[in-house]
Amino acid sequence: MKILIIGDWPGFFGGVTNYTRPLAEELAKENEVFYIYSCTRTENYDFGPMRFKSQNPINNSKVNYFELINPPTRYVNYSKLFLDTDKWLNKLFIEFINKYQPEIIHIHEIFGFTSQIIEVAKKKNIKVIVTVHEYWWLCPHRVMVDLNKKICDGPSDINKCSNCVNKINYRPQSKFKIVVRKKIKFVHQFYLRFLKSKIKPEINTVNLDYENNLIKDLSNTSIYKNLKNRLKENIKYLNSVDLIIGVSSNVKEILTQYGVKQDKIIVNHIGSLIANNKIEHSKKIDPNNIIFGFIGGVGYYKGVHQMVEAYLMLPIEYQNRSKLYIYGKADELYKKSIEEMITKHDSKAKSSISFFGSFKPDDLTDITNTIDISILPSLCADTAPQTIFESFNAGLPIIAPSIGGFPDFITNQLNGLLYEKASVYDLMIKIKLIIDQPELIDKFKTNIIETKTLEENTRELMKIYKNEFIF
Repeated sequence: MKILIIGDWPGFFGGVTNYTRPLAEELAKENEVFYIYSCTRTENYDFGPMRFKSQNPINNSKVNYFELINPPTRYVNYSKLFLDTDKWLNKLFIEFINKYQPEIIHIHEIFGFTSQIIEVAKKKNIKVIVTVHEYWWLCPHRVMVDLNKKICDGPSDINKCSNCVNKINYRPQSKFKIVVRKKIKFVHQFYLRFLKSKIKPEINTVNLDYENNLIKDLSNTSIYKNLKNRLKENIKYLNSVDLIIGVSSNVKEILTQYGVKQDKIIVNHIGSLIANNKIEHSKKIDPNNIIFGFIGGVGYYKGVHQMVEAYLMLPIEYQNRSKLYIYGKADELYKKSIEEMITKHDSKAKSSISFFGSFKPDDLTDITNTIDISILPSLCADTAPQTIFESFNAGLPIIAPSIGGFPDFITNQLNGLLYEKASVYDLMIKIKLIIDQPELIDKFKTNIIETKTLEENTRELMKIYKNEFIF
């Protein structure tokens, strides 16, 4: 079977790509697989025409990778919202599918492209399946966290959305600037040093206050119209595909809330490479030194600052009986802001909170064996984060908010703990409970669910492609 996957740059290690890249490789064992992605992530812009360029980002791959060079969109596309649903790619996309004749088009990530390609594919009578891993279809911000960094329920109020994505606050670099930055690095480095010298120290941090409401009204009439049209068109295109796969129950709930037909959507949990190689968790629990751990990207939407804040709220006797380990690549400004928050705190907990920085997949065995229980404190409605699979397949119970896909995998008081979304206080209570009753960790470990392997998920998808899957 000829399968076309639309996704993110496969050279990116993180997020949804940690699923789509190995999925494409697995499908390619018995099928002819094409994988297209946009250079909005790689920034491989040049002064040539827009085109699909054959690439080989993975050695010895059987997948045919193609990068869309010079699209008019950007990774952050707020100033050109109309391009998300426009026809600018149609001719080139028609040429591509005419040449390679895919039988199935499976869309996983579509930023850097346009949802109009769904209409093109359907006119060619090609079966189109969309797996919704995040909410680009509803929110150009993709994570449904608003401009004041509050968890957002979606585009229920387009005025609110126009305030959030006002182009005054998001000025994408021109293609010319990107090419100069990549091709003439010394010019860009000089420019960066100049900008750095002009930054005022008092704004050189990230506001970690979840109750921040400083940005109140930046609504814009033209953005309102573009957002309203973008939502209308994207819902129309989603309703025209053959099938939508929601990676958690919450995805289906949210999509139907905004007009996607319920009978178009199935809930099907994704598989992972991690499930193939279970990690033996051999660490013994020391009730006088409970290790809480975070594994993943250290950025605002992952809520690491709220986890640290909750830990700092613990009474000193609880801090003396525990530690907090943070593993993952960090946004430096964000990390600096967290460290300043820790420094200002008058507790001895500073010595109990450790940042360990980036890690490789091969490091997971060693990392997970330093931890007793995972905390995944996301602010955004993570649909099915890989960190769930990493923790569970390493025998680690999880503390997480009751949002997004977490409740699909974590049952409160059975294999982990769920706390009220964005509630630092409730998270602190859950951490305190574990320190009070460390025996809960072993109880939770015995109830950890087995997550789906990539091979199992691939077999399911092949049945879906062939209309053999029983829903």
